[in-house]
Amino acid sequence: MAYKKFWMALVLMVGLAAALPGCSQWQQHFHKCACKKLLRNPSRVAHSPLYKIINCEPQWTTLAKALRKAHLKETFSQRGAYYTFFAPTNAAFAKIAPAKLATLMKSKNRQSLRNLIFYHAIASPVVLDPRHATLRELTANGHKMVLITGNGKITAVNGVPIISGPIMVDNAAIYTIGQVLTPPPGNR
Repeated sequence: MAYKKFWMALVLMVGLAAALPGCSQWQQHFHKCACKKLLRNPSRVAHSPLYKIINCEPQWTTLAKALRKAHLKETFSQRGAYYTFFAPTNAAFAKIAPAKLATLMKSKNRQSLRNLIFYHAIASPVVLDPRHATLRELTANGHKMVLITGNGKITAVNGVPIISGPIMVDNAAIYTIGQVLTPPPGNR
C-alpha cells in the first residue's frame, strides 16, 4: 500500500513540475473553459457583470484588454450600477491604426483610454419612447450621444449600426457595434 502511494505521489510531483513552466497556458485554457461554460448558460450570463461577459466573449478581447489597461475592470463589475454599453468588436478596433491603438493602450494615456471607453457607456438604462425615433443621451463622461430606435429597440448609435444586442447582464445592456466611437474633442 505504501509503495502504491509513493508512486502516485511521485507521478503527481513529476506532472506538476512539467506543468509549472506552462502555467499561463493552463490559466488560459481554464479561462476559456470557464467562459464557454458561462456563455452557454443564459441564466448565468444574466447574473454576471458587464466586465465578466466582455472578458469572456471572444469578439471583445481587445475591449477587455482596454478595460484592464484603463483600470475600469472594477467599475464595470460593480453591482448596483447600471450601464447601456456599446461594445466595439475586435474587428472594430482593427480599423484603428495599430500604432495609434498601441499608444492609446500605454499607461501614460490611461485618461484618454478611459474617455474613449466611457464614451461607449450610458450610465443608466435607456428608456425607449415609441413616439421618438431619435433619442439624445449623455454618455458616462458627459458627452452627447444620438440613438436611433425602431421596432422597440436601439438600431444605431451616432450613426453606427447595432450588430446585435442587447445582451442583458447583471449591471448592463450590451450592444455590439462594428466601429469604435470617437468622442468629440475636449476632455470631460
